[in-house]
Amino acid sequence: MRVAFTEIGGCGGCSLAFLSAATPLPQGGKLVYHPLQLDVPEPPETVDLFFVGGAVCAQDQKSVELLVRLREKTKTLVAFGSCAAVGGIMRFFVRGGQEPKPWQATHQPLGRFVDCDLSVVGCPPPARSVGRLIVSLSTTAKGKFNLYKKLTTISHISCFNLLDENIDTGLCTGCGLCAVSCPGLAIEMVDQIPEFSVEKCIRCGVCYACCPQLIKRWRKEEREENREVRGCK
Repeated sequence: MRVAFTEIGGCGGCSLAFLSAATPLPQGGKLVYHPLQLDVPEPPETVDLFFVGGAVCAQDQKSVELLVRLREKTKTLVAFGSCAAVGGIMRFFVRGGQEPKPWQATHQPLGRFVDCDLSVVGCPPPARSVGRLIVSLSTTAKGKFNLYKKLTTISHISCFNLLDENIDTGLCTGCGLCAVSCPGLAIEMVDQIPEFSVEKCIRCGVCYACCPQLIKRWRKEEREENREVRGCK
């Protein structure tokens, strides 16, 4: 499996997180492109698995065109990190001015410009997520729930999503996994209920993606959808 990585925009954290997991790659994966590790000026013409980090500035046409070219080069494109997957903290990076006319630059996730096959959230994602994703591609049975694929259907995530879909609906069991996984320490467990500090939330979506109760619901919804499809056939 020919694996590549690049970061279009971001702080570099996702690039370093990927590097820590890239040597060696599991399942016979071979790293063929990484701007910081390999002396290769351009990605190869064909790549099996391309990890792309960072959100894209919608007003930067060169970045948008680069992303489109990367999409054409690869069989499976992975939005790696919360900025690439759901916008993350780069949604806050807005530059604007009023002269000579109102204008602002917005940073958006990769899915706004190209189709992503898989998404990994995290700020940055844990290094082990790279190996797990590669292994999942070769071992996941047909029809089995795939969280990486599910995340491509979500355009933005914050602690408010967890509040609306889990806590307010009575699904939360007080396991505390969201608080443990939050990189910004924005969640505190009070009487077995998560409480959020909006000022600390960086919109990475890790708390949402790791919630066991939401994953159970997603699995159930996918099974029901599959049954309906088979019934129609």
